[in-house]
Amino acid sequence: MIGWFLATGRLFLLGVALLFVAPVCILFKTYRRDYVPAVFFHRLLCFIFCIKVRVNGEVFNFKGNDRTLFVSNHLSFLDIPVLGSYLQARFVAKKEVAGWPVFGLLSKFQDTVYIERKPEAVERSARDIDQALNDTGAVIIFPEGTSWTAKEILPFKRRILSRLNFDVIQPVLIMPARSSDMEIYPWYGDMEFLPNLVAIARRRSTCVDVLFLPPIFAGDIAPELIAEKAHKVISDAHAQKLIAMEGLAS
Repeated sequence: MIGWFLATGRLFLLGVALLFVAPVCILFKTYRRDYVPAVFFHRLLCFIFCIKVRVNGEVFNFKGNDRTLFVSNHLSFLDIPVLGSYLQARFVAKKEVAGWPVFGLLSKFQDTVYIERKPEAVERSARDIDQALNDTGAVIIFPEGTSWTAKEILPFKRRILSRLNFDVIQPVLIMPARSSDMEIYPWYGDMEFLPNLVAIARRRSTCVDVLFLPPIFAGDIAPELIAEKAHKVISDAHAQKLIAMEGLAS
C-alpha cells in the first residue's frame, strides 16, 4: 500500500516537473549556454524518485582545452539523470532514444548526439561525436550499445571508439549499491519502460554508485585498443564491486 502511495505521488511530481520546471530549465539553458539548468533538472528527478547517487573517485578536470570522453557501462534509462546530475557533458545515444517518453526529453536537455548503429553510419557518427567534443569539451558515451544487467559488462563497440579524436578517456562504472537495487534498477532486454519506472517509484529509495576510474590518455594507447582497455578497467572495477557486495551479503 505504501509503495503505491509513493509511486502515485512521485509520478504526479514527475508530471509537474515536466510541465512546469522543464520549460523554465530549457529557457535558462538557452540564455546561459551551458548545462547547469540540465544538471539541476536531473538532480530534481533523482530527488523525486529518491535515487541516491554516491560518487567515488575523481573527475578529470576537463575545464581546459582537453576533450574528455566519459566511457560508461549502461544499466538503465535512469543512467541519464544519474550521470547528468553530476556532469556537464553531452550524451551519445542511439537515434531511437529521442522518441522515448520522458527520458527522450531528458536526453535533449544536454544536446545529446543521436547516432545510427548501422555499419555504414559509423564515420558520420564519429564526426558528430568529434564535433560535440570540440564544441563542449566533454561527451558521455555508453559503448555497450544497449542497457544491460548489473551482473556483467557487455563487450564494447570498437568501431566508433577507435575513430574518435579525444585527449582523455575517463572510464565510469555505474553500479547499484545494494543487493535489492541490483534487481530493480537495471532496465534491459524486453523489459517494458512504464512497469520498470513504477517499480522504481514504489521504493522508499534506490542507491546507485558512480565510480570515476583513472583516466586513459590518447597518446598512451593505440586507437584500436581503446575499447579493450576501457572495457578492462571498468570490468575490473565491476568485479571488485560484485565481490564486495557478496561479502556484505554473506
